Amino acid sequence: MAVVFAEAGCPVDRATAERIVTLTGGLPLYVHNAAILTRTHYDRDALRLCTALSTRRHSTPTVQDLILKEVFDSLDPKARTIAFLLGFAEIPVAPEELERLADATGLGAADCARGLRTLAASSITQRTGRGLITVHDATRSLTQEYGPSTDVQRTVELALSSVLRHSLVSGNAPIGRLAKWALLLARTDQTEQLLELASHDYFFEQSFSGDLKPTLQAVAADEDATPINRFDALNALAILALAANEEQTHARLMDDLTTLVAAHPASWGLREKSVLATQQMIHHTLAGDLIAMNASYLSARAETPEGSLAMRILRYTQAQCFFFAGHYEQADILALDVAEAYFAHLGLTPDVVFGAGLDELSDRLERNQAELDDCKRLADCLALLVRCKRELEQPHGLAAMHAMKFYNLARAWRSFVTMGQEVADDFVEIGDLQQALQLLEQTLLPLSQEYALADLTIGLRSQRAVIIAHTGDYSAARAELDNLRHYDVPPQQAREIENQRALIESLAAQPSRPAPRTQAFIEGIP
Repeated sequence: MAVVFAEAGCPVDRATAERIVTLTGGLPLYVHNAAILTRTHYDRDALRLCTALSTRRHSTPTVQDLILKEVFDSLDPKARTIAFLLGFAEIPVAPEELERLADATGLGAADCARGLRTLAASSITQRTGRGLITVHDATRSLTQEYGPSTDVQRTVELALSSVLRHSLVSGNAPIGRLAKWALLLARTDQTEQLLELASHDYFFEQSFSGDLKPTLQAVAADEDATPINRFDALNALAILALAANEEQTHARLMDDLTTLVAAHPASWGLREKSVLATQQMIHHTLAGDLIAMNASYLSARAETPEGSLAMRILRYTQAQCFFFAGHYEQADILALDVAEAYFAHLGLTPDVVFGAGLDELSDRLERNQAELDDCKRLADCLALLVRCKRELEQPHGLAAMHAMKFYNLARAWRSFVTMGQEVADDFVEIGDLQQALQLLEQTLLPLSQEYALADLTIGLRSQRAVIIAHTGDYSAARAELDNLRHYDVPPQQAREIENQRALIESLAAQPSRPAPRTQAFIEGIP
């Protein structure tokens, strides 16, 4: 698909390409004509085309649209309401969850059951492998034409929010529910719960976190909001700015945070003081002022209890700052020290982690009443240790493997994938190319697609190309990178692809090497 658009002079990034496939069904006739339309009617902007198609695809009825409309018009009103609820939910729901949504519209369990039977008879509903129910994609937009009044829809939104929260708390929620819940919190003005969600590390691992910036910005600018809520919104925005490498935005948010803290001196406890100190430390480091960074650290440390979570976060931030500043030896020592503190806090040792599977580790952590964020924080320390060792050209042992395990336990899939790339590099270094390819193809690439981490997919594919080159199949490696040329990628990613191309050509120019050995699959990676 990307090739067709590139040949039409309309390069697309991966996220837009996936959206085009969804809109066209991936059928060549529609893809080809969409590319022509992009060039002739949308100034070569494929995203504009997608937006227009999404808006207009039901404004001009086709034969299929007319057939579906007639079917829906013939349905019992209660069945149409059930169809509306399934379409409105967007994600598949269990029968008992649908009953809770139906209750918000005044329908009972019997109405819900009858409505489902009617919809099933017309093939409007589908069931997933987990027994969840949804509507057929071809009918989803049409279902929204039969919704209740605006007031009732608001009640349905709140009911759906409650349903999603309950399933997420249970710990076994299907993919997509966290994103849907977060967006519902923003849409229904449930600010307190949204800020609580944004206070957790795993929030920033999600592909949807950036979509909530407008809501966070509104809270941060609302002078009628509580100081704590404004503080948490500004902190979340600062973290998002760092993740996007927006240093000027981060600096501005730091000014706003500092002003807010000064205006309400009685509102802050240890958590807020620790958060402010870590943001100040990073701000000073990005500005190249390590003396100011260390002064912020020492000032905060004097008020922070030894052995506390706040102290561990403070020390990790110090290690992170030294790494950013290129002081890898200091960062390495600190990262190891903080990792050991997290191991002790969680009641674990590296030896236990090495010999334990994910289920056993999860049971141990549950018995020790460990928090999800602590798993993520330990993994972050181990990941920083790995990166320090790489810069120092020193071995890092099993630190990367252990980091992957804890990212997995924390469901921090973005970090899991990026650390998995480090592990794949480790496999290449020891000559186990089969294991490196297996990790990329069977775990990392599927995860990046499953959790909508489209920005990581190009990097994974370019890494795969290099590993294929290591096997000696240079033609296949070049072809993989040639395919990536058709995507519209950020300049930094484009440079990385060309660096990988140079590496492939360097490998191709070398004398033939012995065939790589194989190694048993490492237990603990799904």
